[in-house]
Amino acid sequence: MKSKRLLLAFVFGLGLALALLALLGRTPDVARADPGTRYVATTGTDSLSPSQPNHCTEPITPCRTLQHAVDQAATGDEILVATGVYTCNGQAQVVRVEETVTIRGGYTTTNWSRNPISYPTTLDGEGQRRVATISGDFTPTLEGLRLTNGSGGISGGGIYALNAHPIISGCQVFSNTASLGGGVYLDRSDHTRLTGNEVYSNTASMWGGGLYLCAGHTTTLEYNDIYGNTANGERGGGVYLEQSDNATLTGNEVYNNVANSGDGGGVYLYDSDSAMLMANHVYSNTAHDDGGGLYLDGSVNATLTGNQVYSNTANSNGGGFYLKDSANA
Repeated sequence: MKSKRLLLAFVFGLGLALALLALLGRTPDVARADPGTRYVATTGTDSLSPSQPNHCTEPITPCRTLQHAVDQAATGDEILVATGVYTCNGQAQVVRVEETVTIRGGYTTTNWSRNPISYPTTLDGEGQRRVATISGDFTPTLEGLRLTNGSGGISGGGIYALNAHPIISGCQVFSNTASLGGGVYLDRSDHTRLTGNEVYSNTASMWGGGLYLCAGHTTTLEYNDIYGNTANGERGGGVYLEQSDNATLTGNEVYNNVANSGDGGGVYLYDSDSAMLMANHVYSNTAHDDGGGLYLDGSVNATLTGNQVYSNTANSNGGGFYLKDSANA
């Protein structure tokens, strides 16, 4: 009996010792704020200190850079960005988003009221980097931002999204450059939605001067103004859309775009079955070859209804509209 008690005492003591060792060697948990609101202003700071316990989460202690706020954010956070021009410091983009957050511009720091026209929030790539990168299986929202002077290299000067599902609303995307998708590049980004944006004066050295969308099933473009964009390669001065089944373009104004050496001055649509174009105005676009306004190729069951296509120019075929290999359109 005595031996049994000694054995139990030894086992208990050993367990207690191991537990203490585990506690001593444990990495401390990092406290993280609950989902809520974060603030960014050009007058803010990214330096944490004991005197700023509510850094970025209170209007009086905003972050200085958008990236710093995004890095601190939890899923579901709303990030309010005050008026001003935001760049970055040696990064590959002004902001990289890899979480489901909402980034909303157009605020004044006086009382954090919102008016994007009176209080513009500009993300500036300074001609040296991409403006916004979105990646991963997330659904972030960009709203009321001006994204400009981005240089995306191969793809996406203004916005680059890969395998994501962004919602882009009320933004201005302008004066950006890339080989593919001078303004916006979306790759394998299903269920993306672009609503009420202005995409203008962007340039692609190849395809998709304004927007390049590839393999983005059920993508929605609605009530956007897409104008003054140029594709210097072959296809899609305003919009290039490929392998995006069930894509919907509704109520967009697509005008004054140019495909300098190929097809689809306004919209180039390829291999996108059951795509639907409704109530769009497509006018004053120019294609070097075919489809001055619209070029549709290999898109089975595509539907066009209630569109106005006028004053477009093609040097070869289909000044307004060129249709090729699209059964049951």
